[in-house]
Amino acid sequence: MLYQFTGLEGTVTARKDDFWILVEAASHYYTLTEFMAAAPDFESILDAAGFAEAIERYGHVPLYGIKFPAGRTELTPDSNAILTEVAGMLEAHPDWHIRVEGHTDNTGTKQANQTLSARRAAAVVTALTALGVKRTRLDSSGIGDARPVAPNASEEGRAKNRRIELVKITAQQ
Repeated sequence: MLYQFTGLEGTVTARKDDFWILVEAASHYYTLTEFMAAAPDFESILDAAGFAEAIERYGHVPLYGIKFPAGRTELTPDSNAILTEVAGMLEAHPDWHIRVEGHTDNTGTKQANQTLSARRAAAVVTALTALGVKRTRLDSSGIGDARPVAPNASEEGRAKNRRIELVKITAQQ
């Protein structure tokens, strides 16, 4: 769940998956608003402009076009197109600092998933630096299977959970 407190207005925002709650306090009353918001279709984003728009809007973007052989850390050749787009996006936004996060499904042990995700994130950072992105603008982090975006009960869900995400790092992080 994400909580956000803003200003002196007394606004609290909470989110769990696609369900949002907004509580606003003013003088002697409260307003509670609940709503469902559809998740963005990150899988359809394939170019630098789309990645940048998603990062500006959501603070992160999963890169479903980045692929690895099962249990391995070498990028597949078909990942090159997405990596080139990401490098272009970063060139267009030279003030951005990005954390590259590796995520896995829940197949295997927690430790193995943690190690695999960290090595995959590092491989993406290495590939981006080879494309001209300054290494000082990139951090990498292995998340393992700790933050699934889909149920791990099906192959389709596990495939969504196996991903690389770019997260824009702000001064507070």
